[in-house]
Amino acid sequence: MAGVDIGGTATRVVGWSAGRTVGDAVVSTSSLGQGEPARRVRELWHLVRSVVPAGSAVEAIGIGASGPIDPATGVILNWNTLPWFSGFDVPSLLRSVSGVPVVIENDAVAAAVGEHRVGAGKGARRMLLVTIGTGVGVAFIDGGYPYRGADGGHPEAGHIGVTAETSSCYCGTVGCWEQSASRTRLEAEIHSAGLSLSGTSVVSAAAAARVGDAAAAAAFAAHGGRVGRGLAVLESVYGPTLTVIGGSVSEYLDLLLPGVEESRARAPHFVTGEPIVAVRLGPLAGAIGAAVLAEEGSASPHN
Repeated sequence: MAGVDIGGTATRVVGWSAGRTVGDAVVSTSSLGQGEPARRVRELWHLVRSVVPAGSAVEAIGIGASGPIDPATGVILNWNTLPWFSGFDVPSLLRSVSGVPVVIENDAVAAAVGEHRVGAGKGARRMLLVTIGTGVGVAFIDGGYPYRGADGGHPEAGHIGVTAETSSCYCGTVGCWEQSASRTRLEAEIHSAGLSLSGTSVVSAAAAARVGDAAAAAAFAAHGGRVGRGLAVLESVYGPTLTVIGGSVSEYLDLLLPGVEESRARAPHFVTGEPIVAVRLGPLAGAIGAAVLAEEGSASPHN
């Protein structure tokens, strides 16, 4: 099996066999976006082949991609953060070049399935997963199955209105959670705070916060507050027994939690109080989950 996680910034691929990864790779998504759609998919197939041991066959491929994704056709409809793979039938083209079944699912659902089956949420009865990276993705696993909308599609719960900000998100919502809680926003806030940092801003700011830099710690706590506003809403609606935070921001969960908990605070009889943990599978959660979905044949089939 192989799993592919196509994100707005990076694409990760894993080979998956007997419940473990047998190879993995990561490239920038934009580097796969050159030329006509058929060429892009061929490059994706070459990447898949690179993570499968020599002499082993690829039996099926799972794709997790930043949505929305049309549940009837499997076409990605995300020109805002995933323009290179939107608007054409990636699963069918990949099936044509690979000759194996291909399934596609929202990337947050793929990550949630990975964490629920073999990661931090293994066995959880009701698990909420939130991925925070270029955007904000949300998936809910209830009794082992992803929660879906009436049309079978994945609800875009990262696009809920949670702030009084007047700027409009590309989804059309004013005060959208993705606009306030993404890594993109965190990077902008760290930059605007005028912190004296070297290297990648978020990485450097986190290092500074962990050795006692008050300004850096405050920047992460403030972002945690924005993350917590959305979490408070989703926990009230879904009633999870466990919340898992994924995406590139998850490695800073310890720095975000003070602000998260402040935003989750409620009157005693409204407190949810379920634990919040970081993904166990790290950046590969989505790719591993996509491979598991291919193995189970339980995503939107386009094979």
